[in-house]
Amino acid sequence: VAERIGPELSQDLPHSVYESAIRHGAKTYRDLFSRRQLLSALEHLQAIKDVEEEMQRARMGELHILAIRTYLAFLLGHIVERNSLACSWHHTPPYRVGHTFDRPGFIMPYLFAEQPASRFIESWCGSIQQNIRHSEASHRPTQVAFGSATRLPYADEYFDAIVTDPPFFDRIPYADLSEFYSVWERRLWSSAAIPDSDEALISASAGALPEFQAHFREAVLEIFRVLKQGRAFTMLLTSRTK
Repeated sequence: VAERIGPELSQDLPHSVYESAIRHGAKTYRDLFSRRQLLSALEHLQAIKDVEEEMQRARMGELHILAIRTYLAFLLGHIVERNSLACSWHHTPPYRVGHTFDRPGFIMPYLFAEQPASRFIESWCGSIQQNIRHSEASHRPTQVAFGSATRLPYADEYFDAIVTDPPFFDRIPYADLSEFYSVWERRLWSSAAIPDSDEALISASAGALPEFQAHFREAVLEIFRVLKQGRAFTMLLTSRTK
C-alpha cells in the first residue's frame, strides 16, 4: 500500500476539521483510514484509471470520457466518505454505519465500523442512474452554468427571481472539508485541469473576515444587477445564537 499512497494523501491535516483525529495521533490524510480501507479505496482509484484507458483504446469521444470520469470521481468520494475511521455504528433505528461527515468535522469514535464497498456502490449507481433517467424525461428546459457569483454572465435585469444559500464564513469550514475528497479525486485529473479557486471559503481563524465581506458584497451587488426591478430575492442565512 505504501508505494501507492502518493503525495496528496501525505499532506498534513488542518486542525480546523481534524482536531479529533490529530488528538488520536493522525498527522496526514492517509491516517484517516485503516490499512484495509486505504487498500480498498486505492484499488477503486486504480480501477477508474483502468476504465478510462479502456475507453481511450475504444476511441470513445473525449466529452463522453470526461463525463464518465466525473461520475466515477464522485463515486470515489462516496467510497472514502463511507469507509474511514470516523464511520461508526448507529445503534438506534434506523440501524446503519454512519458517514464520515455526519457532522461538519472529522470526529474520531472509540470504535469505527468498516463495510464492504460493494454494499454502497450498488445503491449509489442505482441512484445516479435513476436521476439521469428522470433528467432525460424532463420536458422543461434547464440550463446549468458554472461561474463566479461576483461575475455573473447575464445582462442587467435578466432574472425574475433569485434564491441563494451563501457560504457561512466560519460556521462551516468548507475548504478543509472538501479537501478530504480532493486528495483522492485530484489523482484523476492533471494539475492543468484544476482551476485556481477564487471562492469565499475563508475561515475566521485565518483572520480573513474583511476579505470574506468583500466577496459577499460583490456577490450581492451582482445579484441586484441581474435581478429585475421589483422582483424577488431570497437568501438563506442562519445564526449561531438564535
